[in-house]
Amino acid sequence: CWQPPTRIADGTYQSDVAMDPQGRLHVVYGSVLDGMGICHVLSEDNGDTWGPPSCIPHADTVREEEHEVMPRLAIDSRGFLHVVWELNDHSSLPWLASGRAVYYARSTDGGESWSNMIAVDEVDSRDKARKGTHPDWGNVAVDSEDRVHIVWVGSPDMLRYHQWSNDGGVTWTPRQVAIPSGGYNNWQGMAIDGDGTLYLVWASLKGLEYTRWDGRGWAPPVSLEGEVGAAHY
Repeated sequence: CWQPPTRIADGTYQSDVAMDPQGRLHVVYGSVLDGMGICHVLSEDNGDTWGPPSCIPHADTVREEEHEVMPRLAIDSRGFLHVVWELNDHSSLPWLASGRAVYYARSTDGGESWSNMIAVDEVDSRDKARKGTHPDWGNVAVDSEDRVHIVWVGSPDMLRYHQWSNDGGVTWTPRQVAIPSGGYNNWQGMAIDGDGTLYLVWASLKGLEYTRWDGRGWAPPVSLEGEVGAAHY
């Protein structure tokens, strides 16, 4: 049976949850109404109670009518927290909310403090001369060797990009194409086996596609749903 719901925070939009090696629960969420951005709370008693929030500093990056949303969380074997999220520009509403950037930050002390954020992919969404698409749908995972992987829809072409870090998120490889097809269709499905192979499934404009990364490169994508435009979310 399920325990009664516990209110963790108000005025939020989208969240993610993960458990660290000590069995503690971590939740990250977009704290939208108060403008605090991406925040984190910790439970050390299986979710019965939650500590106070700590929020990732966003400095002067966020402009009016922009919100930090869509956080994704992964935790490595040392208990380091790795978070990827999106900065959405709502200045063109009611027609469109456009992703202006995908960001990354980490915490090495269980969420008490956070590194400065790193721009994984960033554009000026209000530059009318800009051509191309916007970055979107960033996701993060950690493999058995504590390599941190980020996959997202990249600018300027909506391809599925991947980059990874071998030092806990301090430095990163250049981005590479994981799936060479476009479309904005939610977070990609990611799974990692005991050998460190990363598996990726994503609904693109070509349908539902699958590929894998073995530490050297990405295998050619395999179509699981062949009808163009049929796969969604």
